[in-house]
Amino acid sequence: MIPIAPDHDGWTVYDAEDLLHPAMTQTEIRAMIVLFGINPIGTRREPGRAGRAPVTYNTTALQVAHAAVIRTRVDLQRIDVA
Repeated sequence: MIPIAPDHDGWTVYDAEDLLHPAMTQTEIRAMIVLFGINPIGTRREPGRAGRAPVTYNTTALQVAHAAVIRTRVDLQRIDVA
């Protein structure tokens, strides 16, 4: 689990898919959330959308986890080349 103070304007999985670079799929983001034990900080109701409100996650926690995943991908690519 990544111990980071909660922020009040977290990202949904959909936000993370649009904002993280290099990009990750929603499935990869959800797997990353489970792997790093990132807990939800709330939900965000969007006007005009029916159904369950999407869960939000701490923005910094998602960015730190994303950086770790990307760093690992790069390291693994170096090993494969060598």
